[in-house]
Amino acid sequence: MTTSPTIADDTARFIKFLEDADLITDEHALTVSLLTQLVEQLPTAANATQFAALSKEIRATMEALPKPEVRQSDEVQDFFDELTELGDV
Repeated sequence: MTTSPTIADDTARFIKFLEDADLITDEHALTVSLLTQLVEQLPTAANATQFAALSKEIRATMEALPKPEVRQSDEVQDFFDELTELGDV
């Protein structure tokens, strides 16, 4: 079975993103290693069922990694405040 470059590429980008954001710690090394091994097994899947099972495991393993914190931005409110101040001039 041919591998899906999307799954492999997305997984690699996801791990790199987390590493660049300093969210991957020594605690996550085993999880990252498992992800790498699962992705390497994709080309060996004998059929669509095995491929789907590997893909499901990859997604579940990715869920075990930390998520970036969502930060609320005040930029929009600041912009409206500035417009209001300009209107008062």
